[in-house]
Amino acid sequence: MKGFGGESRRNRALVIAVVGVFVLGTLFYVFDKSPPPSESGGGVWDSINGRKSKAPSSLYNIPLRDGRGDIINTREELRGKVVLFVNIGTQASYATVALKHLNQMHNKFHDLGLVIVAIPTDDFHSEKGSSLEVYEFLRTEYQAKYLITEKMHVNGQEEAQLFRFLKSYFPGIVKANFDGKFLIDRNGYPVFRSKHHAIPNLVDEIYKLL
Repeated sequence: MKGFGGESRRNRALVIAVVGVFVLGTLFYVFDKSPPPSESGGGVWDSINGRKSKAPSSLYNIPLRDGRGDIINTREELRGKVVLFVNIGTQASYATVALKHLNQMHNKFHDLGLVIVAIPTDDFHSEKGSSLEVYEFLRTEYQAKYLITEKMHVNGQEEAQLFRFLKSYFPGIVKANFDGKFLIDRNGYPVFRSKHHAIPNLVDEIYKLL
């Protein structure tokens, strides 16, 4: 009987150990499970760290600077607004018409809650000046009152964080100047992308968001 009792205690100890391992494993799975991958897929190549990096999770976490190098406080400038991001090239053949349209759109909708953010890029070989030169040119020659960022890449390995974010909602390369036009709703989410060069085509979509 003594031997039988010892074996019974060992069996109980074994059962307790197995149950304990199972419980700990379940808790580890629940509380330490990695988040699911982004629905947008594999991310963007990060040339600094030599790996693919994920798109930023929020528009308001993306660092932006204007053409003078000053920080654009996205939470103050963009939060609660309808935002139009558009890549520009001031030396493109159709730039004069497109930039005048941006002015008209700013004058018409700004007081209703639209913020236009123009993004100079030389990815299409139409923006040779520095960020400051482009900024001053738009302010003086076109009397532009909308926001103008520093120059940035809209495609490729050096693609700016802003375009990683925008393309995570609407994938596809930007093919030309004024081609990458993204509308953001008042909650900070991209809701529309237009690939037409003509900026006035956005008017109906803007009205829906204001």
